[in-house]
Amino acid sequence: MEYSYFNAYSPQSPSYKPPKAPFYCEICGQGIYEGDEYIEKGGEYVHFECIPDIIWLLNWLGYDIKEAKDFGSYRD
Repeated sequence: MEYSYFNAYSPQSPSYKPPKAPFYCEICGQGIYEGDEYIEKGGEYVHFECIPDIIWLLNWLGYDIKEAKDFGSYRD
């Protein structure tokens, strides 16, 4: 009989099965577990560390990124 030094509930155990995640990241597809930092918008979830850049985040949040043009009419 072979004995394992690993606990079946330990991630190091070959028979370990991670718990089902309550949410999954829209970018990487991995589960969001207790202790993970994430953002949520309308039932979509993203790990904080998966946010690629500020432009992506602003678009995901629904903000329009505009380019300023012809400010000459606003000068005194």
